[in-house]
Parts: sequence; structure tokens; C-alpha cells
Amino acid sequence: MSKKKSEKKPKKTATRAVATTRRRGRPRKTLTPEQLEMVGILAGVLSVEQLAARLGIGITTFYSMMERDPRITEIYQKGRAQVIEKVSESLLAKALGGDTASMIFFLKTQARWKETTGIDHTSSDGTMAPGAIKVPEKIEIVHVKPGDANKAT
Repeated sequence: MSKKKSEKKPKKTATRAVATTRRRGRPRKTLTPEQLEMVGILAGVLSVEQLAARLGIGITTFYSMMERDPRITEIYQKGRAQVIEKVSESLLAKALGGDTASMIFFLKTQARWKETTGIDHTSSDGTMAPGAIKVPEKIEIVHVKPGDANKAT
């Protein structure tokens, strides 16, 4: 007997349930222990985008890896904090040692210190009212032709 085209095969639900538990497609990328160490070392000097490029991983893939494996984010943040701590200690030592540029930078970033130049808009009487404008009584127009420089004076 031949099967008709309108007849459908029964679905195998047991097989489909097993198939959905396995992940299809490419296996997920993970970082090797050496790459994890590199993340911690370079975190203080590279952005996440630069670090992904250094590891040869696309930025979207790297962010996905950080979401799946919280160790990566933790290592990155810890490495970044360590470098910031070292630089901060060095800056503070220079500022306390009398380095003017370090002192100014520290005060601007940590104490909200600002260098401002003020413009005094007050008039001579102490108000902001404009003073009287002196208009000349007579305006003389002098026409000078080229070569007649002596007549202009």
C-alpha cells in the first residue's frame, strides 16, 4: 500500500524533548586560565573592547562570556581597581611631596577645586548700570586720495 500525501507522520515527542535539552550550533567559547590571567593584568590599561580585541574575541561574544561566567567580570574589575589604587598612591605621594601639577590635579578631581577667571561687570559707581555714552559733538570726514598723504595729517 502506498501512503497518501495528506497523511502526516506521528510526531515523536520523546525524541524532541531530548533534542531540546542539548544545545545546538557551535559550542560556547570560554577563556583559558592563561586568558583569565591576562584579563586581570590588562584590565587596568585596556577597555573591555580593547581587551576583547587583544584576546581575539568579538566584543559581543566577550560580553556574553562575562554574563555567563561572573569570574571574568570579577577578575576584570579587580585588576582595574588594583591599577587605579597604584596610580592613586603614586599621585598622592607626588602631591604630598610638593609637585604642583599633582596637587592641582588632585584638588580638581577630588575636592572639586576649579580655576576660574572672573570678569567684573560693575561700573565705576558699583552698579551694573551702563554709564553715559559720550557722543562726539562733531564728526569730520576727510577724503584722502592716493598720493595725498600730507593732506590727511
